[in-house]
Amino acid sequence: MTVLFMSGHHGVLFEPKTNETEELPYDQVKSVLTADFYTDLDLFIGRWMDSYAEGAEQFRIEREMFSSIRPYLPP
Repeated sequence: MTVLFMSGHHGVLFEPKTNETEELPYDQVKSVLTADFYTDLDLFIGRWMDSYAEGAEQFRIEREMFSSIRPYLPP
């Protein structure tokens, strides 16, 4: 897994696609990152992308959608 920080408060986790059927335990990932960086995190999980060409636009769309509903989500 790779973490790319876009700013002091925003980042992206890149998870490589594997043949495993088990999903990454995102609640545990959030706990570890919260402890390591001493901050609370909001996570959203985007869809898998098979092509880097579609990645930037899809990420922009998903980030905008998450930002628009974030005020209505429980803490």
